[in-house]
Amino acid sequence: MSPNLKELYQDNDKKWESLLRISEEAHTATNIEEFVAFIHVILADLVTAGNFFICLYDESSSKYFFPYFEDEFDTIETAGVNVGYDESLDVTLYDLSGTLTDYVRRTGNPITFPNEEMNHLYDSGEITLFGAQSTSWLGVPLKLSGNTVGVMAVQCYDNAEAYSAKDEELFIEKTIQSVLNQTIKPERWIIVSDGSTDRTNHIVEQYKNKYEFIDLIALPTNKERNFSSKVNALNKALKKFGGIEYDFIGNLDADITLDKSYYEEVFHIFQLNPKLGIAGGIILDCVGDKEYPQNISLNSVAGAIQVFRKQCFENIGYYIPFKYGGEDAHMEVMARMMGWDVQTLTELKVHHHRLTGTGMGSLLKANFKRGKMFYTLGYLPLFHLVKCFYRILDKPFLIGSMLNIMGYFWAFITSERCPAGKTFIIFVRNEQKQRLRSFLPFQKKRNVVKTSRMSKI
Repeated sequence: MSPNLKELYQDNDKKWESLLRISEEAHTATNIEEFVAFIHVILADLVTAGNFFICLYDESSSKYFFPYFEDEFDTIETAGVNVGYDESLDVTLYDLSGTLTDYVRRTGNPITFPNEEMNHLYDSGEITLFGAQSTSWLGVPLKLSGNTVGVMAVQCYDNAEAYSAKDEELFIEKTIQSVLNQTIKPERWIIVSDGSTDRTNHIVEQYKNKYEFIDLIALPTNKERNFSSKVNALNKALKKFGGIEYDFIGNLDADITLDKSYYEEVFHIFQLNPKLGIAGGIILDCVGDKEYPQNISLNSVAGAIQVFRKQCFENIGYYIPFKYGGEDAHMEVMARMMGWDVQTLTELKVHHHRLTGTGMGSLLKANFKRGKMFYTLGYLPLFHLVKCFYRILDKPFLIGSMLNIMGYFWAFITSERCPAGKTFIIFVRNEQKQRLRSFLPFQKKRNVVKTSRMSKI
C-alpha cells in the first residue's frame, strides 16, 4: 500500500472512530453540558479546537444562546450583545446580528475566515467582527430536519492556515455533477487532486468507479500551496492524454458549476470562428445569495475555465511555472502571439463558489502578490499603473490597487525574472502600448479592447 493511501485510510479510520465515540457518548451522557464537552475533546483530536463554542438560535426572539463556550481570550459576553435573561428558556440571550456566526446560520453553509468572500462581506458592512480577533475561524451549521438551528465554531489565534481552504471537498461534488449534466460530456476527464487531505479523493473515486471517462491523479500532500505545484498537476494530467484523439481540451477548477448546455455552446462558437483558439464564459463570483461578474478583458479567458482548440494547444505546448502565478495568462498570450483569437463569452455564465485569491492567503496579501505576478509576466510599467487606476474601486478600495503597484515595483527592485523570455515580454508590451494608444482621442483607428465591466452581464 502506498504511503498516501495508507495515510488516507488511517485518517478515515480516525474519523469513523470519532463518530463511533460520539454515538456511544450520546447514549451514556447524563446531561447536554457533559455531551458537548465530550464533543469538544473529540474535535480537538481532529482539528485545532482549543477555542470552541456551540450556539443555538431561538426563533421566537431571533436571538442566540450558548450551551457551550470555551476560549482562551474571549468570553460569551464579548461574543455578542447581551439582551437579557429568558426565564422560559432558562438562558441568557445574545444578539449576534451581522456576525460570522449569524451568517453561517442564515446561509446554512460552512465558512472559514479570513477568506476573500468574507473579506468582501466585511468591507461592504454585511458582517461585523466581535470579540478578540482570531487569525483563523471555522463555523459549521447545526441542522435539524433540514433547518439550521445553530452553529458550531472553532477559532485559532496563532495560525492563519489552521482551517485553510486548500481542500476542495465542499465544492468538488457540485463540479462533478455539473459536468455529468452537460449535453456534451468529455471523452476523458482527468481530475487532479493536488495533495487533498479531506474526502476529495474518496468522492472522486466513487464517480471514477461509476463513469469510465473519469480518472483521478492523487498527488502527495504538499505543505505549501504554490503555483509550481498547480503547473505540475496540470502537466501530469496532460501527459495522461497521450494518444487520445480530441478536438478541444480544457481546464476546470474544482469550485466551478456550469449550465448544462455550457460546453455545447462553447464548441458551437468555436465552429463559427476558425481562428478562435481559446474561449470560455464569464465567471460570476457567488457571495451569499449575490453574484458579482469578474472584471476581465474580453480578449482574455479566466484560467479556471479555459477551453483550447486542439491545434492552438499543440502550438503552445505544456504549461510553464511562474513564481507568483500567471501560467494561464501566459497560455493566452502565446495563443495571440501565434495568431489565434482569445475570447471571453459574456453570454455564457459560469458560477464560481470561492472568490479568486482565497487560496493564496488574505485579500491584501493576494493583491501584493498579484503585482509581482504582473511584473514577471512582462507588463509595461505605465500600463500596469493605468490598469490599477482603472480597478481602484475594486475591493478593497484604493488599498488593493496600491498594494498591486507596490508588488510590481518590489519585483522590479528584487530583479524577478519572466520565465517566458524576451520575445514574450516584447509582444506583451507591444499589445499594451496599442491598448494605451487606443484610449487617446486623436487616434483615427481606435481598436479598444473591451472589458466585462463595459458589457451588460
